[in-house]
Amino acid sequence: MMKSMKNIILTTAILTSLFIITGCEYDNYKAPESLLTGTVVYNGTAVGVRSGGCRLELWQYGYPLRQKIDIYIAQDGTFSARLFDGNYKLVRLSGAPWPANNTDSISVTVKGNTSVEVPVVPYFITKNETIIHDAGVITATCTIEKLGTLNIQSLQLLVGRTALVDVNNNVQSTTVTTGLTDLSTPKTITVTLNDAMKARDYIFARIAVRTSGVTERYYSPVFKINLK
Repeated sequence: MMKSMKNIILTTAILTSLFIITGCEYDNYKAPESLLTGTVVYNGTAVGVRSGGCRLELWQYGYPLRQKIDIYIAQDGTFSARLFDGNYKLVRLSGAPWPANNTDSISVTVKGNTSVEVPVVPYFITKNETIIHDAGVITATCTIEKLGTLNIQSLQLLVGRTALVDVNNNVQSTTVTTGLTDLSTPKTITVTLNDAMKARDYIFARIAVRTSGVTERYYSPVFKINLK
């Protein structure tokens, strides 16, 4: 009986020691320290998107059981991720305002803090954007350029209280679906501010273009409009 109890105590002590050692190993496991930053660009200019609405996939070379790393893109086209040093493959996905490009991935070598540009060709872009305020009306004008083969679905002007402005984050908006066949001339779209928005010192506004059959829109930069 005493021998059996000693064996149980000894076994328990060994298991406890292993648990403590394993726990210490997990506690000492180093988190990724290198920072990968980048921007999604067209012809060197950042591409505006809905914050968190578009993402890239990152895969690391040299591992038999590879797992993807999702990287979400901010509204100004920038992104960042903490990674271990190594060689990665960056993939552009579908659902964005540009075509997917799963076959032509971008090789990225992360060694310390690393920066990369991810080139894309959106279906449409806006150029020469202006957004102004006059007598409670926000007026946006831009030129729309078609770069892909799909058709345009709509042009939108989105107005919000904060600098985070998109189709899901706005207070007022106007959507135009007609008069978009001929893109050779500038397009104008307006929003008449409600009383609550008129009372503010400033608001933020942004233009969005949606492509037929594509969920995510192409967005212009965000404009801060002083009302007073």
